[in-house]
Amino acid sequence: MLLLLVGVSFVTGCQSSTSDTSAEKSSKAHDSIAYDLRVAVLPTLEALPIYYAQQAGICDSLGITIEILPYVSQFDCDTALLNNAVDVCMMDRTRFAHYLSKGHKLSSQLRLDTRYALVASKDIAAKKVGDLYNHTIALSRHSGAEVFCLNELADAGLKREDAHYPQINDLWLRADMLTNRQVDAAVLPQLQAICAELQGHTVLKEDVVVEGAKMQLVFPSNSAKKAEISKLIKAYELGETAIANQGMPLCRDIFINAYKLPVADVDSILKTLHSPSINQ
Repeated sequence: MLLLLVGVSFVTGCQSSTSDTSAEKSSKAHDSIAYDLRVAVLPTLEALPIYYAQQAGICDSLGITIEILPYVSQFDCDTALLNNAVDVCMMDRTRFAHYLSKGHKLSSQLRLDTRYALVASKDIAAKKVGDLYNHTIALSRHSGAEVFCLNELADAGLKREDAHYPQINDLWLRADMLTNRQVDAAVLPQLQAICAELQGHTVLKEDVVVEGAKMQLVFPSNSAKKAEISKLIKAYELGETAIANQGMPLCRDIFINAYKLPVADVDSILKTLHSPSINQ
């Protein structure tokens, strides 16, 4: 049954059907450009400073040309890095520690406060985390999402075995499965949680910063591009500062053109993201 669930793909109300273009296709389309760094990102708020730094010319001013390769799951993002398809990727601290324990030689820069939410399907009428007893909660294993989920269940008096955890790596599919009545709840990054809430689903817990869920920029420890990565970190910090100072509307075009979100949904998302800083 789980294989059937994972194999079915739906388009969430917050995601355009044009967003299916793979990172590999994007890479092939730009083979003629000499990139200094290939950067794998996820469709989360934490990636916005990278997109903005490229769009606003910050990368150019620092003398670095980057190719942004979007992935919809942490697993695919990680695999691209481990297979040398990219130079840098976004990765949460729990996953980073997991790969280190497996013998991978990886280094990291930045620790970004990453906000997850535990979202219940509107079809189960859950009002609190404790209501998820004996329900299915979609997440990815060995990840910050799993750490966040188990912490919240424990705080609600539930044991790990009191719920069921189908592994759904694709972030948009995880949100879609709430709408399509395939899971009872899901652990979602802030952006996907907002989209799920717009679909009428219930956010049971959010805005909890968990150390193991913090996102990092990760690269091979033996990378020959340390100087370029340092410039990328600087570009990220400058992009983040610009967004914090000028507010989320600065990213409206990124949501539409890079994240492929419908205009109407973007306007609703920006209203929800009332805070001017994504890591506040």
